[in-house]
Amino acid sequence: MLKMLLLIMVILSGFGCAAKKMAIDNADTLITYQVAKDLPLSSSQKNALGKRVEAFLNDSKPLANKILETLIKLEPGNPETYAPAYQELEKEYLVLAQDFSKVLSHSMAAFDKNQQEEYFEIQKKKTSKIKQKNAKERITKSKERLEHFIGKINEEQKNLIVTYNEYFEDRAQKRIVRRGELQDKFKEIFAQDVTQAEKEKLIQEAFVTYQKESMVGNKNLEMLKLLQPTLSEEQIKHLNGKKEEIIDLLKYFIKKEY
Repeated sequence: MLKMLLLIMVILSGFGCAAKKMAIDNADTLITYQVAKDLPLSSSQKNALGKRVEAFLNDSKPLANKILETLIKLEPGNPETYAPAYQELEKEYLVLAQDFSKVLSHSMAAFDKNQQEEYFEIQKKKTSKIKQKNAKERITKSKERLEHFIGKINEEQKNLIVTYNEYFEDRAQKRIVRRGELQDKFKEIFAQDVTQAEKEKLIQEAFVTYQKESMVGNKNLEMLKLLQPTLSEEQIKHLNGKKEEIIDLLKYFIKKEY
């Protein structure tokens, strides 16, 4: 949910140009729809959410420009650009995530008792689905994501992913724990006798803590550095193509007014 902008710009790069730009054109509607599936909102609350999502998208243009500048500096064939680009993108992601969590916090702070109970039931079901995923599924998904960006992967690259199986499993378990801790924190906040504005602030702080903790101990950059020497010329070409697709989407987004 907190990666909506990047998800729209990256995941949809598997579709045609018209579909990509249509997704950007309707990003406000798409994001509002996705959020509304997780938050039990009334009609008036959904309308208010839609307006806040529009504001979030428009306000994100300066950050989108920074992400654009960072991506331009990233050269798939030059490993020396990996660390600085990744570190900048990580910072920019956290800013984006924290900004979007303000949208969520505002809606959640207005929950009545019934909405609170429904929200926790939704989250319980989502966590249950996460728990059902096994190691084999996670490895397969990792291979599919890699192939999306670099094209067909070779045996060396497949084996590289497999060597991180224990890491993927540890990350998955920690994610489940963090989700549980976040929901427990929300229950504490909802139980407090404070104003809606104070609840919003506390929920926002809980989201920020969760987002920062999710970045701790990740080995993304380590894996990228190990992957780079295994890339063929064709894979680097494919990766450059994906980079240009995302850059094109960012430029299109920056010009769009919601």
